[in-house]
Amino acid sequence: MAENNNNNNNNINHEIKALGRLKIEVQSQEGTGGQVLIWAPAETNQYHAIVKSDDEYWDCIFARLYSSVEEANKAYDNFSSEEQIDSMMSRCGFGKSACQMI
Repeated sequence: MAENNNNNNNNINHEIKALGRLKIEVQSQEGTGGQVLIWAPAETNQYHAIVKSDDEYWDCIFARLYSSVEEANKAYDNFSSEEQIDSMMSRCGFGKSACQMI
């Protein structure tokens, strides 16, 4: 499920896609760059949350800022599966078990 909202007044691009239990979000605006966020369901999230969604159903587990719209969109497009994200998160040590070892 992908959704695309373009706000013509501000030229803000906002897209969300579901990958298994996770949601990937990109927000970008020409001239300011963009950001990619990864969201996990709060009840079953196995990673540390950066921030919770307003409704508290989702935890943001990853966020990255990009200096250009193209970079942000490329990063968003490169996320292709839940397994890929789980692998990335465990390699980077973002999982709760890795953080408890510190």
